[in-house]
Amino acid sequence: MALRLSKKLEDEIVQRTRAAISEGIDHCELKHKRWEENQQYTRGLQWSKDDIAKQERRSRPAVPLNDTFKVVHAISNREMVSRLVPKVFGRDKSDEGVAEILDEACRWQRQMASSEQVESMAFRSATMCGYGVAHKYWDPVAQNGDGQVSDEDPPLCEMLWPARARMMNLSDRRWHIRGKWVPVDEADEQYGGSSRKIRRMLRAKTALARDEGPSTDTSELGSGEKPAPGAGFGWMQARTSQFINTATREVLVVEHEWLETEYLYRVAFPRRFYEWSAFIQAQVPITVQLRGPETGEPVEQQIDYEQYMGADESQKDAFRDSILTDSIEVLMTAPELHEFEDQYEEVVGDDFQLSTPTARRTTKFAIMVNEKVADYGERPYGFSYHFITGFPFETADGMDFYGTVDLTKGAQDYKNAFASTMLASYMAGPKGGLLIEKGAV
Repeated sequence: MALRLSKKLEDEIVQRTRAAISEGIDHCELKHKRWEENQQYTRGLQWSKDDIAKQERRSRPAVPLNDTFKVVHAISNREMVSRLVPKVFGRDKSDEGVAEILDEACRWQRQMASSEQVESMAFRSATMCGYGVAHKYWDPVAQNGDGQVSDEDPPLCEMLWPARARMMNLSDRRWHIRGKWVPVDEADEQYGGSSRKIRRMLRAKTALARDEGPSTDTSELGSGEKPAPGAGFGWMQARTSQFINTATREVLVVEHEWLETEYLYRVAFPRRFYEWSAFIQAQVPITVQLRGPETGEPVEQQIDYEQYMGADESQKDAFRDSILTDSIEVLMTAPELHEFEDQYEEVVGDDFQLSTPTARRTTKFAIMVNEKVADYGERPYGFSYHFITGFPFETADGMDFYGTVDLTKGAQDYKNAFASTMLASYMAGPKGGLLIEKGAV
């Protein structure tokens, strides 16, 4: 389905996303590096290249006695065992059947989406480096095209978030961004129909998805953009508007979710206002319910404009109030309210005063392909990406969260160095002068 946005709105979305990417890269890059380093550390890659080379020059081993893996998985497995799962209960005994059906449906959805596995992986990431992410979304192509609610745990290196988010699980963040590499053919299938600009751009790059070699056509690239030369680049290239990867034949799809505060008015809108407007301005008869003089039961009756004008002022006011008193609450923007107030004054002859200013926070999203908006709208249920954070440490520069690997690195490095020194001493001579406290072994 084609997406139709005004040029002004599309430019605003692009500028907002560019600014968010720039801010996110400034402070997330170090966290991405720490996330990758802590994963390697947990796997046992605990000696740096320089230290390994130094040990080799001394003819000494570099032994990793990996206790970090045990700590990370002991905490993660404990969370899996004690995790709370959704459960549906009825309000009373009459709801028990409905509750049981809903509970089974919830369990089926979580099983089909591998929700528990995804949540476990996100928590394990938070245990290692202090940050984990879970994504719940609607997959329209699953179940033979019937679609289903799905879950995934995006790598932290694909995520950006604001520097001033300081609450646990980053619950006070006002935006986040995910950048995901997608094959050009797949991007064309998913987003090619959203606009002609995206369709032209992706199809101009069809050589990237075939065996014809890299495309030399840069007419559809962004301002100052060049095709990326290889596969190992990330957010820094996106910051400079490089979204096409000629090595892996992929395009970077950016999903941006943010909060907006809308200032609105709660209006007690008369249900029959437009009927009254037609009655006054076009003299269209209006139907009312009157009590029959004989039975006292409500009877519908049409009132003509001439009958209305023939009544005295008190009768007119009472009749008008009986029509306009019944109202519903609606939300209006300031321009919509002003337009309605003008209509009301013209029809009723009095100022409309039943409105109260209010505000609401909505979640907006935009999906961009090569800095072109492919989808835009509102998330009625809030953010679809959910963060899990570890131990908080706050400084004047902002909040940071750490995992158990960050806290155990020093002790683990000491243990590795001590074990390597012991082994080197033993290898040099089993009767060497190694001193160990009695009972330490």
